[in-house]
Amino acid sequence: MAQLFSRFTRFSSIVAIAALGLLTGCLESDEGVKLAADGSGKIVATYKTDLGKAGEFLEMASMFVAPEQADGISVKSHDPFHPAWFRQAAKGVEGFTIDKAERTETQTHRTTTIHGSFTNLQAAAKGGAFFNAAVTLEKTVYPVPTETKPGEEAPKPNAWKLTLRPIMASQCRGMQVSDLLAGFADILKGMKLTRRVSVPAKILHTNLKIEDDGKSVVQVVDFKKLTESQQLPLEIIFEQAEGQKLEAFTHTPNLQSMAPRFQNPAPKEAVTTPSTTEAAPKDGE
Repeated sequence: MAQLFSRFTRFSSIVAIAALGLLTGCLESDEGVKLAADGSGKIVATYKTDLGKAGEFLEMASMFVAPEQADGISVKSHDPFHPAWFRQAAKGVEGFTIDKAERTETQTHRTTTIHGSFTNLQAAAKGGAFFNAAVTLEKTVYPVPTETKPGEEAPKPNAWKLTLRPIMASQCRGMQVSDLLAGFADILKGMKLTRRVSVPAKILHTNLKIEDDGKSVVQVVDFKKLTESQQLPLEIIFEQAEGQKLEAFTHTPNLQSMAPRFQNPAPKEAVTTPSTTEAAPKDGE
């Protein structure tokens, strides 16, 4: 536990809270994205919070910050998955639209579901569609040549590679899932993250099981039975087919920019009644 505490001192207290918030046991997430050949697509994401577990997390997280920083933060007033935060992230991002955002709450759980559409995958990434993942789409060669003889022309890219990598690995200065499990085992064991990805052409290679359609994968990280392999990024190499209009890019979300979701209460317009579509926060909130 002492080693875990020392790691937290390497970055700001609020960012530490945000980082843990993305990987706490109070959360079950299910993100599904479908990419079309012209680069457009749809995304549906659901985030379910166990309010009891979230309360336990906030109580433990308060140990890492000054009293004045933790004061006023509560499960009731703070919701980093409130639809308004997603609308705010997408605001002004050309090519990405939040089509529908719903939030329901019971005595024990709170659930947010986001439906979005995009004209290109990079716009979706910039608009916050992949809440806790860095996204890269690049041209590649498959199969990878073992060697190129002198004077021989290097093979031209014949495939696309899509990678979704948890931002914890790159922005928390070495803090690993194993560290979190050691210090917060009881809370984290209830966490389950699911990501479903469908690409527009046949999958040639992936580090996950290919679904029956040959174009989809499902990644599930269940902290009750976490293995080292589950910590790996999601990787898909798929055919480069005629008519595709994909564009290469890399986008990495910034944990610091997410801190307000954990530092500030939900927008004032929030109405926590079942099956309500909620408004985005006003400018300046």
